[in-house]
Amino acid sequence: MIEAPLPSVKTKVEYGFSQVSEYKMIKNIDKNSCQRGFTLIEMMVYAAIIVVIVSVFYGFVRDTIRIAKHAHAVKEVHQNARLLTSRILEEIKVLDSAAINSGRLELSRLNPVVNEYFYLNSSDNTAYYNDGTKDYALTNAEVRVTQMQFSKSNKVVEIAVRIEQAGAPGQTAELYSYNATSTAVMRNDIY
Repeated sequence: MIEAPLPSVKTKVEYGFSQVSEYKMIKNIDKNSCQRGFTLIEMMVYAAIIVVIVSVFYGFVRDTIRIAKHAHAVKEVHQNARLLTSRILEEIKVLDSAAINSGRLELSRLNPVVNEYFYLNSSDNTAYYNDGTKDYALTNAEVRVTQMQFSKSNKVVEIAVRIEQAGAPGQTAELYSYNATSTAVMRNDIY
């Protein structure tokens, strides 16, 4: 096989103000250098590095999601406890009398006549408010109210509430709970 002469390529390179011309011959490409690839050991090292990077990233993402879920649960539990106790306290402050009957707080006003009450439904672990005509849920489905106790002394009504994160059925680990207690003095006892 006779090889034909390879064409030359003329390149111009500028150095400052002068131009220098060079002629370079295109060299034959070494056929063995094109066939060189990755060895099995190099591929195993690359795969191990990728596995380490992916596992670190996966652990970071998993922990971030777990922390975000826990923060959301804490926020929901605290928000529901705050809303529940503040609603009960506001009603106690504006009504004339309070009585505790069968675990529920019964409140009444004389003018106009209003009979309302707060109670815990143990079947769905939700706190309810009844305005005399209809029940209203005071907590959402993301929490369970496991305890709601009322006590009344002469001038003071005390509320003790335990609220937990509502996990999946059968889930007991890592559920957040919060105990809230509050005290209110009834309006007619102040004046």
